[in-house]
Amino acid sequence: MSDMDLIKLSTGREIYANNYILGISPELRLFEGYDGGISDWKLSVAERIELANLAIGRWNRYKAMLAPPQIDIEELEGARALFEAYCLAVNNTAHDGRPIPKWDDLGEKVRYGWLSAYRASIAFIGARHERHALGQGKVNATSG
Repeated sequence: MSDMDLIKLSTGREIYANNYILGISPELRLFEGYDGGISDWKLSVAERIELANLAIGRWNRYKAMLAPPQIDIEELEGARALFEAYCLAVNNTAHDGRPIPKWDDLGEKVRYGWLSAYRASIAFIGARHERHALGQGKVNATSG
């Protein structure tokens, strides 16, 4: 038995769970691993709730991993502003000389690309402000 097989509850109780796997049957019996039972009658109500919250948290993280990313309207507006600034800078002309489509005519993949660029720019600006706040200021490009 390794630490990967023990769920440590806040009460100090340790529960064996093969590969740290928790399960629940249709009859609401608790299981560990793929076929081992957990004697929940030995657990306090608070410990059972803690186990339930652990399992629910795992399922919520799994679900979040599968769901499309949530887009904040402010972020979307920022992405659109970056796109429109780019269009203005290149005279609304793509690399091949064709006109760049309007924001509303862009596909989801392209809009998501601009959203990613917006998020990256915000992270960059935040890090830059943090460096300045820490007194690191501008870095000389010739210094090594």
